[in-house]
Amino acid sequence: MSFSPGDVILQDFTMSGAAGSVDIRARVMNFSIYENIKTPYISIVAKIKDNTDMLNQNLGLDGTNNLTISFSQPGQKPYKGTFRIMEVEKGRTLQNQRTAEYTITGYSPHMTNQPKVQKAYKEVPATQVANDLIENILKPAKKLIINAPSKGLVGNKDMPYNVNGVNIHKAIRSVLSRAASIKDVSSAYVFFENQTNMVIDTLENLMKQAMAGNGPTFYQRPMGLDFLNDVAIQPFIILAMREESRASATDNILNEKQATNIFDLFSNQFQKGQTKDAATYLNIPYNMLRPPTFIANFLNQRKKIAGQFDSQSATIQVSLNTDLTVGSGFVINTIAPVGIMDTAVPDRISGPMLATEVRHTVLLTQQRMQGMTTVRGTKGNLGLNQ
Repeated sequence: MSFSPGDVILQDFTMSGAAGSVDIRARVMNFSIYENIKTPYISIVAKIKDNTDMLNQNLGLDGTNNLTISFSQPGQKPYKGTFRIMEVEKGRTLQNQRTAEYTITGYSPHMTNQPKVQKAYKEVPATQVANDLIENILKPAKKLIINAPSKGLVGNKDMPYNVNGVNIHKAIRSVLSRAASIKDVSSAYVFFENQTNMVIDTLENLMKQAMAGNGPTFYQRPMGLDFLNDVAIQPFIILAMREESRASATDNILNEKQATNIFDLFSNQFQKGQTKDAATYLNIPYNMLRPPTFIANFLNQRKKIAGQFDSQSATIQVSLNTDLTVGSGFVINTIAPVGIMDTAVPDRISGPMLATEVRHTVLLTQQRMQGMTTVRGTKGNLGLNQ
C-alpha cells in the first residue's frame, strides 16, 4: 500500500470505563490534540460516529472514562497519550437519525487531581518545592524534567515557606514566581506538558535551546527544481504560513475559537471557554506568574525576555509531524518573493523558532485518515540580527 504525506495510521483509539473498554478506531471521524507552553496539560477534542449505541452500552459514560490513543504517519514515531474524558456532547446526523455523533473533550488525567495543599518547606530551592508538589501531590503520569533549577533557598527554621491550603496548581505557580534560575538569572518560569514529559523551564533557556536549530526543518519554496530533493522534503513542505506581528495579531492558532473548555486552574471546575472572539495569545507576559517579591532586579530580567518574545513569529501548517511538540525548536526555510530580482534570497522569517503552540489534527477523508500539524513559533530575538 502506498502512502502520501499526511496519511495517518491509528494504532490505538480505545475508550475505557467501569463497564469495560471498546476499540473505536473504525468510528473516529476526526480529532485534534492541543499543546500550549502556558498549560500544564494536553487536551483532545474528538468526534465519534456510533450507530450501535456502543459507547453507552459497553462503557457507561459516567465521568470516569479514559481515552487511550496512538497514531502516526508511516515511519514516524507514534504519538501516544491517555486522556480523562470530561465532556461528552451527543447529537444526531440529519441523514440517519439512528446514528449518534459524539463530541468528546479530554484532558491529561492529572488535571482531575485538585487537592488543596497544606505543607511547609525549610531551606529548599523553589524548583524543588515545585518538584515535590508535582510528583507527590499532582502525580502526573509523565516524568517531570526541570531544565532550569533555581538558585537560593526558600524557607528556614525560623520562617518556613508555607503552602496554606491553596489549590495544587496555584501552589505550583506561586512558588515558581519566587524562583530565579541558576542558568540565566531568569524568573520567567513556565510549567507545561509536552508529548513525553512535564517540564519546568525558563523562557530564556527554552529559546536558547530552540535557537540551536536542532529541530525539524520545514520548507516553503518552488517545487520542480530538483526531483529527488523535492521527493525527499515533500513531507516537510509548508502547506500554509502566516507571518505575524506579535504587537497586532488578531487571531491565533485556534482561528479565534477556543478548541476546548478552558480549565480553570484556580477552582475545582471547568469553565466554558468563549466560542467567538476568544482572547488572543499574543505573547507570554512577564507577569504571568506574578512579579517576584525578593529582588527587584529580577523584574527587569523578566521584562527583558517579555520584550524578546514580542518579536517575529509565524504559524505554519504542515503534514502531520509527531516530532513537533510544544517547547521544542523547529526551523523555517522559506524563500522571499523574487520580484524584480534574479536571485531568490531567504525570507526574514527563516531560521530557528521556538514552538509555543502545537495542534495535531486528524480527519477521515474519502476513507483515508489524513493528518496535519499546525505550529506557532517565535524567533525571540527582536529581529535585530536579520
